Amino acid sequence: MKIAHLDTEISWRGGEQQILYLAEALREAGDENLIIARSGSALESKAQQAGFSCFPVSPKMEWDFFEALLIRRRLRGANFDILHAHTAHAAALGALASLRGDIPLIVSRRVDFHLSKNPFSRWKYLRAAKILAVSSAIKQILIQDGISPERIEVLYSGVNLKRFEGDKKSRQDLRLPDSKILIGQIAALSDQKDPLNFVQAMAVLAQKGVDFRVLMAGDGPLKIKVEEEIKRLNLKDIVFVLGFREDALEILRHLDVFVLSSRWEGLGTSILDALAAGVPVVASRTGGIPEMIEEGVSGLLVAPGDPASLARAIERILLDAALRERLIAGGREKVQFFSAQKMAQSTRAVYQRILAKA
Repeated sequence: MKIAHLDTEISWRGGEQQILYLAEALREAGDENLIIARSGSALESKAQQAGFSCFPVSPKMEWDFFEALLIRRRLRGANFDILHAHTAHAAALGALASLRGDIPLIVSRRVDFHLSKNPFSRWKYLRAAKILAVSSAIKQILIQDGISPERIEVLYSGVNLKRFEGDKKSRQDLRLPDSKILIGQIAALSDQKDPLNFVQAMAVLAQKGVDFRVLMAGDGPLKIKVEEEIKRLNLKDIVFVLGFREDALEILRHLDVFVLSSRWEGLGTSILDALAAGVPVVASRTGGIPEMIEEGVSGLLVAPGDPASLARAIERILLDAALRERLIAGGREKVQFFSAQKMAQSTRAVYQRILAKA
């Protein structure tokens, strides 16, 4: 098969990593992949480094007819079989590029909030031959928004388990504290991830006399507010904002507890990375997260926006060695269901079913 993957984001987040995981597995299966990415984006750069052909786009708006026409010409000229749009804005371009119906459109839905009431938003999803929801929670929201269940398939994101095999770099090489308990979060500093809640929970934990350090790997619009909150709570010697780190997964492997304090979350692939790395997880009970984290088995769940509960859950893991080991074992077992290979195989099967009906 010849598959074109469309993504219009400039930054590198979990969805973009999923595209590369998928394209790499499809390439191994003998399929041809084209990455249609925003010019100058992180995805374009990483896809080129991985040896994929790229087609740069520069949409000025979600409904950019000119860019959609360029995409259509590129796909028709090379006889592509499938156009897979991986974000909401990409879905709009994909819907326009596939207007005549000769190239089936697949759309991934990775966020757990309702569709816009704008009629065009609903239209672009109805244009898709199949919508791939990365969690059952997202599927239910789409159904509530009037999308037929038959058009939706739950297809979980995956993690490359091989990335956690072999020796890890030393703390010294990564410039991490040598002997301290390390608590960490790898996430964008955005309202969705609620990093201020996380910082406030660290202040609660510090008052309990626990000796630890906190690493926050990620960047985003709340960075200044996060740094101000750290200063306000007198945590500047405890909580360190690292910014975006290419070696984030190496840092993750050294954490004693991984925390994701999201307000909402379609799934949360950084949790999958933590489970695969053998790091106990504390996360918000929201969106698709409970589909990965079974309370007391593969992690601990707390209500979003509750720093005190977040601090208590982290403290439980730090103080209870038996619980810690149980969560590590349960997490490693659970993550096998979310392998990138399984995700790619399921996605490829969807492509084949759609093409068989064409």
